[in-house]
Parts: sequence; C-alpha cells; structure tokens
Amino acid sequence: MSAAALDLTDERRAFVDALRTFAVREAGTEERLRELTNDHRESHNQELYEQLADLGYLGVGIPEEHGGGGGTIVDTCILTEEVCYAKLPVTGIYTSLTVAEAVRRHAEGELRHELLESVGRGEVHALGFSEPEAGSDLASLRCRARRVEGGYVVDGQKTWTSNAHFAKHVLLMVRTGGPESRHDGITMLSVPMDSEGIEVRPI
Repeated sequence: MSAAALDLTDERRAFVDALRTFAVREAGTEERLRELTNDHRESHNQELYEQLADLGYLGVGIPEEHGGGGGTIVDTCILTEEVCYAKLPVTGIYTSLTVAEAVRRHAEGELRHELLESVGRGEVHALGFSEPEAGSDLASLRCRARRVEGGYVVDGQKTWTSNAHFAKHVLLMVRTGGPESRHDGITMLSVPMDSEGIEVRPI
C-alpha cells in the first residue's frame, strides 16, 4: 500500500509531497541517477544522503530531544517507502534507520543521544549480525566480546554486513555469555568502523 493510499494527516501528506519534490529535483532523470551512482556501480551517494539529513528527513522518527522530528514509525515508513519508490541511491538509510530503532528502544543516556543524533545528521550505520558459521541464527553467534577497562575487546567475524564498506558505525551482536547461553548471552555494541582491527572485505 502506498503512502498516498493511507489515511494520512495533512502534515504527512505534505511530507510525502516534499519527499517526491526532492526526488524529482535531485535524482529525477536517468542521466542524473547515473551521475549519482557512478554509472549504476554504486548504491549509496553520501552527498545526496546528507541532503536528506540537512532537510531533517532522516530524523523524522527520532525523538526531538535527540535532534529529530519526534515522529513515529509511520513517518519513518513513509520516508523509506518514498526513497524506494524514487529509487534514490541512498541504501545506507535502511540499515541506519533499523539501528536507530534498536538504539531508541534499548540504549540509554549519552550513548543513546550520540547515536540517534548521528543517524539524523547522515552518518551511516551497518548491522553486524550474521556470521560465516551461524548465518542469521543469533543463538549460534561465535563473535565474542570481552570486557576490559574502558570498553570491550571483540574477537570474531561477521558476514553479509550490508553497507559496511561505507558505514561510520556498525551495530554488532556479540556473545558476552558462555557458549551455552544462546539468546541470553548476547550483547549489542555500537562500534566505530575506523576502530583498530576492523577489516572489511567484499564478498
């Protein structure tokens, strides 16, 4: 069902119109799409993504106290649907908004504020869940995190980590409990992608 088919408020209809106007203006022709994607070889254009951020669109569903628009999941869905419909080359939006929702629900204090604000200003976050030996079965995670003074040391591998090659952060699912702990021994860590020891390889 398209955004136009929903029973939208006037404010949300105006948001849809603004997104469509932006898409036509910034990426409305095949020539322009080729330019933005290096002749369709790249799926994400950071400059275009930051334009969405500057207009406040990326933060539409982020609480106001964290620099967002204070909307709901409906507003976020409208945003992603219109981005898909227009085929805007900003694939970082999908993982980043997924991370934002996880952070909104589970993070606290300064970390919550810092991460949500970074999503709203256009920094890309990747999802580090799947592993070579576990796939998407989180109960079988082998990537471990060991608590040390000032943080954690992470040891392991992830695979199929969409957007990792241009993300600023990755939300890792890691095992902090024993091997038998399964779902109960999992912790989420937000890790800067420029951290020492991180290596990104294409597959």
